[in-house]
Amino acid sequence: MATTYSLKGRDPTFVYDETNSLVGVANPNGSINRFSGKTYTSPSTLSVIAVETTFGAATMSAQSGRVLITGAGAHGLTAAVAINALGTGVYISWTGGVGVAGIYTVNAIATDTSGTTIRLQQPITSSTVTVTATDPAVITYTNHGRAVNDTFQFTTTTTLPTGLSASTTYYVKTVLSANTFTVSASAGGVAIACTDTGTGTHTAILWLGTPAVSAKATAIPMATLTIDGNTFTPNGTLELSALFTFTNSANAKRVQITYGGASNFLIDSGAGSYGSIASVNMSKFAYARGGNTVICSAASTIGHGTSAADTQALTIAYNTDLPLVFNTSMAAANEITTLYSYQITVS
Repeated sequence: MATTYSLKGRDPTFVYDETNSLVGVANPNGSINRFSGKTYTSPSTLSVIAVETTFGAATMSAQSGRVLITGAGAHGLTAAVAINALGTGVYISWTGGVGVAGIYTVNAIATDTSGTTIRLQQPITSSTVTVTATDPAVITYTNHGRAVNDTFQFTTTTTLPTGLSASTTYYVKTVLSANTFTVSASAGGVAIACTDTGTGTHTAILWLGTPAVSAKATAIPMATLTIDGNTFTPNGTLELSALFTFTNSANAKRVQITYGGASNFLIDSGAGSYGSIASVNMSKFAYARGGNTVICSAASTIGHGTSAADTQALTIAYNTDLPLVFNTSMAAANEITTLYSYQITVS
């Protein structure tokens, strides 16, 4: 985000970006006159695959050192499609753990189409642990790498110490050393005490949370970037280009690009779009017209030229950091949308 520096005794105030490069001059009202536009580009190619709607009520476990997702129904994927050179992934959100929502690369699936498990490329932190019977109990976990309020679960089938249970989410209460910590039953809760050490060898995993795998016919966020406040100025422009490819089938695919809010559509290809289409190169110009108003062609217009629809007006807070989000949805499972590249220039 741009940072403003004032030179003593001089006017105007100069503005520098995060690399300390001079980028513009600040106005008294807080807006910025930029010397040149700021460009945002995609760091890499992103591919996402849709699973069946029955792939719900998912659980997380470990398999071969990686995260295994098990659903209540079939995932609807075939190995030949889901596991490919593009690093196709499924979009997963997590609750009750430290997992971060995003696209996770598929490493393996169990039984084509009718299987209920997906193994991710994501490595899982798993280790043998011991419990010291003290108040509070001390968990010894070699090189645990944990921080306060990180979550984990015991996955052992042995007898755990009194006060601890398998498949229950615990929170790091205090980090005692690189190999030890105490735990609580809730974030910031009271440290748990144990009066015995249990029997057998205990194991534990870093608990990402309960996973929800986004399925067909739902909007999947492929990429989100933040347009820094004051880079799109009240009299400026925004130019967007993006290249998508799809599984070339008669089934519908949809692309939506929003800026500054879930209902602020720069582009919405519409329901039922892109059947029997392999790729689309999108472009959009938007023009600031002051008063937090941005004018651009209708959301259904994805390129230059004429359109049957009128222009649209979006409300944008120019001086605020705002998200620009690329969403996709697919009508059928086992199909892939790939965002090959994007470029956004604002001034």
